[in-house]
Amino acid sequence: MAKSLNCQEGPTTHPCGKCTNCVEITSGVSPDVIEIDGASNTGVDDIRELQRELLYAASGAKYKIYIIDEVHMLSKNAFNALLKTLEEPPENVIFIFATTEPHKVLPTIISRCQRYDFKRIPVEAIVKRLKDLAVKEGIRVDDESLYLIARKADGGMRDALSLMDQTISYCMNDISIDRVRQIFGMIPNQVYHDFMQMIKAKDPQSLITSLHQIFEEGTDLQEFIANMLEYLRIVILRGMQIQIKDISSEELPLFDEIAGLFEQTDLLYIMSQLMQTKNDIRVSGNPYLLIEATISSCPVWMRYRTWQT
Repeated sequence: MAKSLNCQEGPTTHPCGKCTNCVEITSGVSPDVIEIDGASNTGVDDIRELQRELLYAASGAKYKIYIIDEVHMLSKNAFNALLKTLEEPPENVIFIFATTEPHKVLPTIISRCQRYDFKRIPVEAIVKRLKDLAVKEGIRVDDESLYLIARKADGGMRDALSLMDQTISYCMNDISIDRVRQIFGMIPNQVYHDFMQMIKAKDPQSLITSLHQIFEEGTDLQEFIANMLEYLRIVILRGMQIQIKDISSEELPLFDEIAGLFEQTDLLYIMSQLMQTKNDIRVSGNPYLLIEATISSCPVWMRYRTWQT
């Protein structure tokens, strides 16, 4: 946006990227585009210093642009000090406020801004970008690994690239799904598939034995529950005939098979039990007992449902 405003051919929606202003902004050295960390500059004195700087004209561009990142971290007094400037800003000054928690920004500030909510980047778009980079860098990587990285990035391209860098530093030029799961401590969907089959078979002994094997490998308890909840979410959606874009086609049969084995009410019951356990674990002195009780109770629920039927 800064380039669009300060490009020598602008303001324009397509900055040239070649003029002095565009090159300086891209390199992060433009004297007229100032980025401020809201988490580190939270006080009134920081805002007053900024206001003194506003008296100076832009050096070589049309606008002086102040980007305040994590603006919700500013104190209430700092916001109040900034309010006067926002009400009567200098003609050559533009503020860009960035935050992940807009509800923490004072309504008086938001009412004086144009608000743009950025959406999460679709998993398919992240996978395509990562695949293009892998081809460009000569890195072999399977689609399942790319989808896993994209889902873990949770809609953020920057996070996806960071995770991809971690994977490359560990796997070098040959990335496989097994090694990616090992890096991020993630459990294969096949494990949850087997768990659900044991629940359907009403076999708590095998369930607890498998659970112990997983935790002996060093799997984090909260991560295990979070991943199982995500697995069940996809199973429920597949059971409702809803297309899932963030799952590779090779993985879909695992979800479809389980969706055909269970009724929606059974899946929702298991999810509710896991969510309750996830909350209880935070204050429990024996978290493993809680997960064991939850997992072993699922076959009992299935037996009860069978008797009812």
